[in-house]
Amino acid sequence: MNARRSGFTLIEAAFAVVIMGLCGFALMGIASRCLAVAHATRNYHTAASVLDAAELEFPLLPTNPVMDNVVSAHTYEDHFVFTRDVEPANGEEDLFVIRSRVAWPGRGGREVHEDVERFLFTTNHP
Repeated sequence: MNARRSGFTLIEAAFAVVIMGLCGFALMGIASRCLAVAHATRNYHTAASVLDAAELEFPLLPTNPVMDNVVSAHTYEDHFVFTRDVEPANGEEDLFVIRSRVAWPGRGGREVHEDVERFLFTTNHP
């Protein structure tokens, strides 16, 4: 008498475990990338907030002498650093390039930064 047994064979069960392991491994990679993107997004959002706060704390005033608008490194929360440089525009006497930068430490110790460049036309300079 041949009685038929129901259930999975050992090979079928091992094959299912391998497939589930591969799917889990792929999902871990996807989740890791999603967390990295969320972390980068949070840093850029914080950088935008720091830039706004710095622009309120150190307003760009065209009525002041141009070099009074320079801001040396000023540190905010979570090691975000704001700086502002002023350079004359190429070949223009009354036109200046204003470069505001927010920098923060990234992965592996490298610096990540976001720059905003504006032009300032003024006759109030030495």
